[in-house]
Amino acid sequence: MVFTASHCTDELMDYDAGGVYQNAQNASKFVGYEYLDPDVESCGVWPFGYDCRDSDAAAFKYQGGVSFDWGYIVKPTGTPSQTWGSSGSLEISGTDFEIVAVGNANSWNDVDKVGRTTGWTRGDIVDTCEDLPGPGGVRRMCSMVTDFYSWGGDSGAPVFVVTSGSDVKLVGMYWGYIPDDSLSVFSSWSGLIDDFGSFSVFNPPLEVDIDGPSAVRPETECVWEAAILSGGTPPYTYAWSGVLSGSGSSVSGEVTSSGNLSLVVEDDEEETDGVLLYVTVSGGAPECEA
Repeated sequence: MVFTASHCTDELMDYDAGGVYQNAQNASKFVGYEYLDPDVESCGVWPFGYDCRDSDAAAFKYQGGVSFDWGYIVKPTGTPSQTWGSSGSLEISGTDFEIVAVGNANSWNDVDKVGRTTGWTRGDIVDTCEDLPGPGGVRRMCSMVTDFYSWGGDSGAPVFVVTSGSDVKLVGMYWGYIPDDSLSVFSSWSGLIDDFGSFSVFNPPLEVDIDGPSAVRPETECVWEAAILSGGTPPYTYAWSGVLSGSGSSVSGEVTSSGNLSLVVEDDEEETDGVLLYVTVSGGAPECEA
């Protein structure tokens, strides 16, 4: 999964299956589709209740073929800007930050972010837990407040603490700014966990696909194989259903009528991923072999 700000998605804090792009909305920058975007909750006491969530984040799944470096943050050249109103570098240095730890920032930490608009900036923690309204009027509960510089377009940027050299601790995700006070706000690591449950930034998530024909001839036996695209911890278990069924790493047989072939894979850590392939039965389909 890859995360960005929920208010940057098609539907704020609601699953919409929309697309996400890396720094520009065009086909060459496409990353994947929305996977998780939890609904708001009701906070406060009537009649003073309000919509709330623990983070302003949405999770996306990478589209097949998209390359990425899991557990790293791009490192710009130079040093971070520590002045409100002054952007940091946007030039890529060629050396990445490596995420070696995760958790909440402490009140005494300097925190950094690398954003699309203002680049690499650094600031002090001003408040470790503030319930703040953002886009859509939803309160982002227990957000962290910092004085690093940010602006529109930076939302979704990773926020981190440099622990040594290029090693960093990931502490949250940036979502907004308060320009009159020269302050920025970000969702904490614990806020992300509260909304999405446990996930790893050190190993890519399990992602699977089906390798096999999407069109077959009648009365012809064909083979479909499970493809592990990324992540996961072997051994794996497989569950095929739909037009064919089975429990191995591949399934074969004759498909009698068009329909979905479903595959769900579970790894040794009980992480799962699934995929559907619509198989059409047609006399004009290419030949395949068992």
